[in-house]
Amino acid sequence: MAVSKMKAAAAAPVSQSVAVSARAGRLEALTALRDKIAAMIDEGVPPRDMASLSKRLIEVMDDINSLETSEEGKAVSVDDERWTPEAV
Repeated sequence: MAVSKMKAAAAAPVSQSVAVSARAGRLEALTALRDKIAAMIDEGVPPRDMASLSKRLIEVMDDINSLETSEEGKAVSVDDERWTPEAV
């Protein structure tokens, strides 16, 4: 029964299909993949699949976060300078 739920979740409409999103770009593909994995988990998966799907969901979310922050310019590495009172 859990396998049929997994198939139904995979067939459930998400923001876009992963294949269509992949052609649009990496961020779009990752977003669609995140939505698909989340829908599968919500619908219920066999216990043997829960750990791997949960782990993959977290990895995809981290990838999305990295891409979004780098696109916004927030992920810029800056070296700290030594503080001196004269600089103020």
